[in-house]
Amino acid sequence: MTTLPIFATLQPMETMGLFTPLGIRFWDTATDTQIVDGLEVTARPLGSPGRGQRAFQTSSGIYAFRALAGLRGVEASDPSLSAGVHPVESSPPLAASFVIEVYDRRGRFLPVSFRVDLPYRGVYPTGMNGSPPGASMPGFFLFSTPSRPALSGLAVIRAQLTERLAADRFRPAALAMIEVDVDDDLTWVGIADERGNVAVHFPYPPFADVVSPLSPPPGPAESRLQGWDLAVRVRYQPSAQDKADAWTTWPDLGSLLTQPLANFWLTPLGPPQAQQIMRLTFGQPLLLQTAGRSELWIQP
Repeated sequence: MTTLPIFATLQPMETMGLFTPLGIRFWDTATDTQIVDGLEVTARPLGSPGRGQRAFQTSSGIYAFRALAGLRGVEASDPSLSAGVHPVESSPPLAASFVIEVYDRRGRFLPVSFRVDLPYRGVYPTGMNGSPPGASMPGFFLFSTPSRPALSGLAVIRAQLTERLAADRFRPAALAMIEVDVDDDLTWVGIADERGNVAVHFPYPPFADVVSPLSPPPGPAESRLQGWDLAVRVRYQPSAQDKADAWTTWPDLGSLLTQPLANFWLTPLGPPQAQQIMRLTFGQPLLLQTAGRSELWIQP
């Protein structure tokens, strides 16, 4: 006769299930991978000062929250509910606005803040309400700091963006944004720090077909390097850089990404332009500069 192990005959006396009002998957735009370490993520009610509630990490690397102010009711235990199902349905539905702030202790990503209404079903921001099928984001995007080292196998565009206030007056273009069109369907983004420094890391575009060696090779070596033409734009408007509330240290990410286009100068005499086609060469960083200067002049 086969005897079952003692644990196989045990029956649970009680089952507990807790609904988490917010879980966030963070995503590295440069490497197209989930960020699972080094982040300090806090949440606090909109309009309320204080340090906020710090997130904990799940086994899958999701940053999640418990015991948020005003939302303890939605965490109520109900063993009959499936995972991820909202445990409390009310009319009107229970909702509260929170400010989320993110800081990278390892210095790879710029700080970021954003506002979100809670509770949120599922993992934020994947599968957001109203998104067409197949259009959901893999996670919440974080952007590289200008001090992040060059990443193996990736292209990088760097610039020191300076706002031209007058012919002889300048200031750092803090939190300006660079857009890089690699092709008709793909745009990469970088955000400047408070000193106007910015780096955009992204995969190289597809390489051209390899040409069989000729004798003698056609032209000098530099002319045979693989290169691509990219469309580059700058977005910048300090008045559009809105904070979620008076206690937020960093402008809301949405306001940074929707700044209007700005003009920039490739030469001190201009003319200023909103877009320029620039040449990226494999293995070499592309530096954006106004001729004769170390920085790139821009103006809203």
